[in-house]
Amino acid sequence: MPDLGAIDDYLHAIATEEKLPDFAIGICTLRIEEPEPKLRVLLRRAADGAHLSDDESFLLFRGIHILGAARDSKACQPLLHLLRRPFRDVNDLLGDAVTESMAKIVAGVFDGDADALFALMIDSSIDGFVREALFGAATFLAGNAASIATGCGCAR
Repeated sequence: MPDLGAIDDYLHAIATEEKLPDFAIGICTLRIEEPEPKLRVLLRRAADGAHLSDDESFLLFRGIHILGAARDSKACQPLLHLLRRPFRDVNDLLGDAVTESMAKIVAGVFDGDADALFALMIDSSIDGFVREALFGAATFLAGNAASIATGCGCAR
């Protein structure tokens, strides 16, 4: 395989380029074992309420899509923790992703912890749009009952 460069160069493009850097996203998805740890650290920081720079916020937004596509189950709990934050924080960081793609992202990173997913879904202090996205993920996962009962088959 040809040398395609350092993954940090692609992460930088994902974090800073206004236009969606399709190639960089593709490389990060194909070489997921390299960006995964950095994307997870960023996700945990956001979930803990750390202030993110504009570039970090952009990388988080695009990065959760990469983690979902890669079925990174280690991102599930930090993502659920992020979704517990006040909706203003969630909306500032994730914007339309909550209503447009969060169900797919959560289903992609699902780690088999149905109790954590359902607890968030029924928590009336969580914004309705977030809860609806979680319900969408659970509905998708229920189509594969083995994944929700055992954590197998949907997440790696």
